Amino acid sequence: MTSQQQVDDQALSSRILGCLTGVGVGDALGMPTEFLSAAQIRQLFGEVRTFQAAPAWHPLAQLAAGRMTDDTEQTLAIARLVTQKAVFTARDVAEALLGWAAEMDLDSLDRMGPSTNHALKLLRAGEDPYRTGLRGNTNGAAIRIAPVGCVYPGAPEDVLDAVVEVCAPTHLTDVAVAGSTAVASGVARALQASTLDEVFEAMLWGARRGEERAREVIEVATDGRVPWEVISGQINPSLALRLEWALDLAASLKGSPRERRDRLARAIGTGALMIETVPLVAGILRIAEGDPYEAVVLAANAGGDTDSLASIVGGVAGALHGVAAFPQELVRAFERANEVSLARVADGLVRRATMSRTAGSVRPGGVPDA
Repeated sequence: MTSQQQVDDQALSSRILGCLTGVGVGDALGMPTEFLSAAQIRQLFGEVRTFQAAPAWHPLAQLAAGRMTDDTEQTLAIARLVTQKAVFTARDVAEALLGWAAEMDLDSLDRMGPSTNHALKLLRAGEDPYRTGLRGNTNGAAIRIAPVGCVYPGAPEDVLDAVVEVCAPTHLTDVAVAGSTAVASGVARALQASTLDEVFEAMLWGARRGEERAREVIEVATDGRVPWEVISGQINPSLALRLEWALDLAASLKGSPRERRDRLARAIGTGALMIETVPLVAGILRIAEGDPYEAVVLAANAGGDTDSLASIVGGVAGALHGVAAFPQELVRAFERANEVSLARVADGLVRRATMSRTAGSVRPGGVPDA
C-alpha cells in the first residue's frame, strides 16, 4: 500500500465513521424534541445543543438522555446486513428488520413509524416483501439508508439497486425510493467530495433516478395493477422537484440560521412524510453550510419528526466532513449511553466499501434491471 493509499483509506474511515456518528448523535439530539413544535421546544429546552431527556409526559420519556431511537437502530441493522452480504434482496432486508424488531421488543413500544409498523405485520404473516411496502410514503426507509451510501464512496450512481432492496419491504413507493436514493447518493458522493454543491448534485440525481426506478419495480411487483387498498401511497408529488425547490428556497431566505430554518420548516413541513423530510434535510444542510454539528442542532430544534431530520442530516454532513467535525464529548456520551462502538461498525463498512470498488454494485433480487 502506498502512502497516498493510506491517507485515502484514513480519510474514508473518518468520513464513514462521521456518517454513522451523525446518524446517531443527530438521532439522540432530536429524540426528546420529537413530536413537539419549534415553539414548544424553545419553551421547554431553550435550544437543544446537548443530549437531554424527554419530558415525563413525552412518548419517549422512558429513554435516558443520549439514547438512540429506531432511526439509529435500523441503520445499525442495515449496516450489519450490508457488511455481511455483498448481494442482498428485499427478503434479507425483511429478515433483518423483523430480527431488529424482535430484539428490541418493539411490539410493546410505540417506537417505529406507521409504514414500517404496518409492513412488519404483513411480513410476519408471510406476505411477499416486494408487496408489503406499497403504501409506505413516509421517511422510514431514508432513516436507515446511510450504510448503502457508505459502501459506494464517490459512486452515487451505484447505490440505486441496493436502495430499492432496502426500501421494498416497507416503503416501495416512488416518493420513498426517491428520498432514500437521494440520501444514499448524497452520502456516497460526500465520502469523496470537497464541496457541498457536489453533494446536492448527487442528491438531486438520486431523487430523479429513484423515482424512475421505483415506478419500474412497482410495475413488475404488481403486474401493472396496484391494489386499491394501497393506492394512496402511490399518488405523490415529485420529490425531485420538491428537493430542488427546497434548495433554492433555503438559499434565498434572509436572517439568522434559526430564522431561516423556521421559515423553511413552515414552508416544507416537519412531519414524517418523505416528501417533507428529505427536502427539509437538504435545506437545513444549505443553511448550516454543511457544518455537521450546526446542521443536527438546527434539525433537532425544528419541531416535528426531529430525530429523523437530525439523524439524516447528520449522516450526510458527517460523511462530508468526518467524525472530527462533531464535539467529541457528545460522541463519547452517545456511545456510553447506547453501549455501542460506532468505530467497529464503520470498520466493517470500510472493508465492504473497499470490496465494492472491484465487485460492482448490488443487483436486485426478484425485480428486473432497468
